[in-house]
Amino acid sequence: MIFNEVEYVKFFKDVTGFEPYDFQIDLATKVFAGKNVIMQAPTGSGKTWASIMPFLFAYCKGINFPRKLIYSLPLRVLTNSLFNDIREKVDKKFNGNIQVTIQTGENSNDPYFLDGDIIFTTIDQSLSSLLSIPFSLSNKQSNINTGAIISSYLIFDEFHLLDVKRSLSTLLNIVSKLDGITPYCLMSATLSSKLLDNYCKKLNGSQISIKENEVAKIKSQKDKVKRVFVKETTISAEEIIKNHVKKTIAICNTVETCQNLFLELKNKIDKEKSLNNVRLLCIHSRFSSNDRKDKEELIKKFFNKYSDENVILISTQVIEVGLDITCDVMHLEISPINSFLQRIGRCARYEGENGKIFVYDVNRDDKTKPYLPYDEELCVRTLNKLKSIGDGVNIDYQKSEVLINDILTDKELRDFERIEEGKHRRFTEIVDCWINNEKGNASRLIRDIDTINVLVVQNVSLLKNPYTYDAIPINRYTLISRLKKVVKEDEEDWLVRAIEESFLDDEDLFGKFNYPQIAFDDIRLKVENRVILNSKYVFYDYDIGLNLLNVGQREILKIDKLQQKQDYIITKDTYEEHIRYMMVAFDDLFKVKYKYIFLKLKERLNLKYDMEELIRFIIIMHDYGKLNAVWQASASKYQNKKGNYNKEELLAHTDYNPNVDENNRPKLPNHAGIGGVVAASLAGDILDYGVCIAILNAIAKHHSVKTESSAKYRIMKEGKEKTLKLIKTYCPNLYKDIDKSKEFLSEGDEQSFNDYAVNFNKFGIDFDVLLYFLFVRILRICDQKSFAYKQIMMEGGEYRDDR
Repeated sequence: MIFNEVEYVKFFKDVTGFEPYDFQIDLATKVFAGKNVIMQAPTGSGKTWASIMPFLFAYCKGINFPRKLIYSLPLRVLTNSLFNDIREKVDKKFNGNIQVTIQTGENSNDPYFLDGDIIFTTIDQSLSSLLSIPFSLSNKQSNINTGAIISSYLIFDEFHLLDVKRSLSTLLNIVSKLDGITPYCLMSATLSSKLLDNYCKKLNGSQISIKENEVAKIKSQKDKVKRVFVKETTISAEEIIKNHVKKTIAICNTVETCQNLFLELKNKIDKEKSLNNVRLLCIHSRFSSNDRKDKEELIKKFFNKYSDENVILISTQVIEVGLDITCDVMHLEISPINSFLQRIGRCARYEGENGKIFVYDVNRDDKTKPYLPYDEELCVRTLNKLKSIGDGVNIDYQKSEVLINDILTDKELRDFERIEEGKHRRFTEIVDCWINNEKGNASRLIRDIDTINVLVVQNVSLLKNPYTYDAIPINRYTLISRLKKVVKEDEEDWLVRAIEESFLDDEDLFGKFNYPQIAFDDIRLKVENRVILNSKYVFYDYDIGLNLLNVGQREILKIDKLQQKQDYIITKDTYEEHIRYMMVAFDDLFKVKYKYIFLKLKERLNLKYDMEELIRFIIIMHDYGKLNAVWQASASKYQNKKGNYNKEELLAHTDYNPNVDENNRPKLPNHAGIGGVVAASLAGDILDYGVCIAILNAIAKHHSVKTESSAKYRIMKEGKEKTLKLIKTYCPNLYKDIDKSKEFLSEGDEQSFNDYAVNFNKFGIDFDVLLYFLFVRILRICDQKSFAYKQIMMEGGEYRDDR
């Protein structure tokens, strides 16, 4: 691919308003040369635009590159902030033609990673999707999102904050096997130079870093001073008030410290008249989605470089990366040097500013692990190093680099060696996750799940799909210990409920849920990502959020309902109609957007046929089991009672309104396995074995990952004829080569898939696993979306075919 630098510079300036720095051009040059990149650059230097701009350039100029960007971050607040900033700019510049969405535990706006061209998400969301245990979806839909990740351009920002033993190890293990297929960019402001070199070697990545003379050119790095003072006391309201000038930020290591410090400050400010004009804000992870958004907007308003507001912000590490804010005074509980440097990036952030930073040790009273959630060794080393350099020293970019290398190098290299030594064991755990789809694996592969997302509600019968509601994270062990102390008003009251999904007949598109009460020693409370709390016993306050301090409302916490799915009302369609609507969905949603990975896989697999034709074949065959005489007899009998059935029709769906028909609809035989067996057998003579296995499993598991066998079947003659006609129409090259006389097209016995499972151990060696993830994603999304496209077409609407 030929990269036109002059054109790129002009495009960059047109979108952002400023000319790119050398490192930003260097990144684009390497990305368009097919390289994966690992970038280190200081806070405020433009890493975000450097990484996003190649995607926008390729999108607008028609360059063959992924048509979806997934931007993953370690913290929700940072995700929200970048989403709002980038969406505003992109919407304005591209007139809404490039969609920017967000997908987090609290903002579940794009759970299938489908609607956005640029999707901002958390590492929990992207990694859980990559591992087929998506936090945003039910267990029944666990295989849908993996294909979205591997087919996109991936950006992992501030990846140094990831859990070395879990999420970082998992991420490096997987992306190292996607080299040449999935382009990605890893970014950090705080890596030791030796570790950066090791990452580049391990991942065959190209290093992007800023030279010392280039740092001086970056406007945000000029003529600013950040003087650091180490205090012998712990952080307190008295110290904050004593040193307050105009804009003060205090960052605590835990939510409890943050909440208590805020309440202490509020009490003092309320009593002291001279402080009445001081605004006081608090932010951390335990706020509802709406309140978080409101607070983030206030923070950006009050702490921008033009603000003259008199304000104090009490926070946790949720603001330490990404937010474009500044202050003149900062108070910090000690944290590891990389976290410390990110935090002070919010003080004296802009050219010509002067800031004071006060650093405190944590309160160790009655605490066995006082430095949680951080590593104690790194916190102590950081504190001692800051003491040794003396009070009032300016921490500029060069000084930061020296501190990082002095404090982090040894530990980071040890961690890197552990990741290398354990990579085979880690890959085995990843494979186990792909096979069994158990969300409990997240505690090993993503993070030690010390937080749990809670829905706070009293009447659980109001919940339909619990994965579509705003959830609030809280430390699970804090929650358990506090709930044990709750005195119930009524002995019959419940405190905690789990979420269980029923794996019913595979025509139930979204499954059904029930919510059993669980005890504090129940394993689900220790491993599950989401539970329900009784709102009678949990408090919520706008100032300090979800708490167990008896502060705020004891009434029901109104959870924000995020685009709750409507009950699926299905209208009758024939087998041919359903295939046609799915083809329309494929053309609109995937045909162009997946062109990049289609071409990559065709080339790597040396496929005789275009990927598009293979997918159309899969779409045609996915419901072949519905042409089974038994299935048609049951469906037509039910539809005939509805008074809307023509005798010659071969049905794909019957009329179904869950508000009316839930107890009347007949139990239809399972069909997915039949389609998988027949499709794979039909393709067996013309496609490689691994490709056929991918086809079989994608079709068999297109309603549920738990489908492991096919039923006995006898296909109606007219059904077989219609299917072959559809193959001839949509897949002419395949049609010429397949043997259309095979007996299995007409009938077959029950069959287990145990011997035909996807061999996930071949991930990174062969490409059959990637095919399965892509096939099953496209098939399941098109199957679900066919009803929407049917409605559009019946109303005479049009669909876009240029996406």
